[in-house]
Amino acid sequence: MRLPNKTKLRVYPNPWGVSPAQVSDEVSASRRKRELALADHSTMDHEGRPCGGFLSDSIIDGGAPGRAVGRTVCMVNTAMLGAGAQFVKFDLQRQRTVFAYNGVSAHETAPYELAEKLAQTEPVTLPFSEYYADGVRTGELIAADEETAKECGVKFFEPVATLFPKLAQAAAEAFDLRYNGDEGYKFFVGERKKAAEEAAKAAAEAASDASASPAVDASASA
Repeated sequence: MRLPNKTKLRVYPNPWGVSPAQVSDEVSASRRKRELALADHSTMDHEGRPCGGFLSDSIIDGGAPGRAVGRTVCMVNTAMLGAGAQFVKFDLQRQRTVFAYNGVSAHETAPYELAEKLAQTEPVTLPFSEYYADGVRTGELIAADEETAKECGVKFFEPVATLFPKLAQAAAEAFDLRYNGDEGYKFFVGERKKAAEEAAKAAAEAASDASASPAVDASASA
């Protein structure tokens, strides 16, 4: 009987779908540009929000179907589509789904905001499996330390504090290529920032109006 591997892997999710090898300092600028030109930007949604995910190992680390490592649905920013729609259950055909990574929403209101905040979170600890190790090898999961990288047989490139901004920028560049070089990523981030500011202003005005309204004397109306 084969004993289970008790090794633990410490990893981060990769929301951007860009491999650390693609942004390594060892990669020339011309090669990086060629790779980005061919890059599939499927890990950025239609409004430039990172949305990549790596599903959990259903054998060694089973859970609910479709559960991804370090990724959950951001309930604050996920919305049902259509007039009068109510959020009752997940319906990927009728909702705008926004993900959160280690609790950090991908609904960015500043460029590369997710990269900065995700790097400040604790990595996910996983039981070792070849499936998870393959995820680290392909870059779909990011090794949090040299020990994890060594266990998976890959090079540890650099700490996530400096790696994540590079991945985010590369993903944004690949996304922008679909807009013929226009800064589509920053445009959508700016739109979300304006919407957040307008919502905050409206909430503040509503609170101010409520506090200024005269209180109703219940005894006088009795």
